Amino acid sequence: MSASRTFNGLTVDINEDLCIGSGNCVSMAPDVFRLNEESVVEFTDDPEGEDPDVIVEACALCPVDALSVIDEQGEQIVP
Repeated sequence: MSASRTFNGLTVDINEDLCIGSGNCVSMAPDVFRLNEESVVEFTDDPEGEDPDVIVEACALCPVDALSVIDEQGEQIVP
């Protein structure tokens, strides 16, 4: 399964099948990400306007590349 959201021009995709629940993304951007009851990352219900650089860094911290980021020009910047 996967889920996508757009934040400040960045499209973030979560590949829930790859997630191992490390929580690195949650530690970096708790307004955007949380771990569900199965320790799989998901988007928060009402994420606030997080700094795009923080979102990119949080996604880049994923050890299994379960998070990807595409910029406004359609270029994948993470992983």
